[in-house]
Amino acid sequence: MQANLEDAYIPVVLAKHAKEEGYEDARYFVKVGGEEKKGDSKGNTNSSIIIESNGSEKSTLAILEIHGRIAKLLVDDHAEQSERLKREFAQEKVRAEHKLEELVENEALLPRKQELINERATLIKRQIAVTEDLISTAEKDRSRALISAVTKESIDQSLATTFLLLDSTMSTNREKLRALEEQLFVQLPQERIAIDRETTEQKRLQIEQKQVIDDLVFQIENFKSTRVSLEPSRLPRLPLSGTLYQTLTIFGGIG
Repeated sequence: MQANLEDAYIPVVLAKHAKEEGYEDARYFVKVGGEEKKGDSKGNTNSSIIIESNGSEKSTLAILEIHGRIAKLLVDDHAEQSERLKREFAQEKVRAEHKLEELVENEALLPRKQELINERATLIKRQIAVTEDLISTAEKDRSRALISAVTKESIDQSLATTFLLLDSTMSTNREKLRALEEQLFVQLPQERIAIDRETTEQKRLQIEQKQVIDDLVFQIENFKSTRVSLEPSRLPRLPLSGTLYQTLTIFGGIG
């Protein structure tokens, strides 16, 4: 704020006043006192600053007018910035609310994912049962073929082909059984764990997003713009006769 006063607002007001009153010499001087800044827990910054002028008794009205113009220029300028920032906060709040809605929707889909895993588990169990039956049937057929070979005391081409087919079928089905059991006892539990973790993460993200929204609401509702806390006023006359000492306090900040 102090830099803006010294580099922009004060020079502009003094130049305009000189043009309006028709003088070219530096007739009035405005001094900026030290700026004091205070921040709160939400990151908002308030600052207070004093502008001062010295002059003769007859300069009272002119100095008061200059101080008033400086304050108005600063307050009006900052009011525009305040409105812009408030709109930005409001837009950011809308985006944050949309993100929260997406997180809630994502969490709502997770129970269905668990249901699909349960349905897959049921299907896999049925496939395992069928495959075990196929293996058991092939083993029985092989046993009968073996008994037949013993009875004949020889293995003809027909029995040899039967053994070959049965062994191949059992090998294929045992391999299929191992793959099904891996899905049921390894892959599906891992998927369940992943969904549980995703559920926990979604809840955590929702809590964080709600805090973001609450912070934005707080900033919007407690937004402070620059204001003049004390009207331009004259302090008691200094010992030096004929000298006027004017002061103006400006308090505020944006956000």
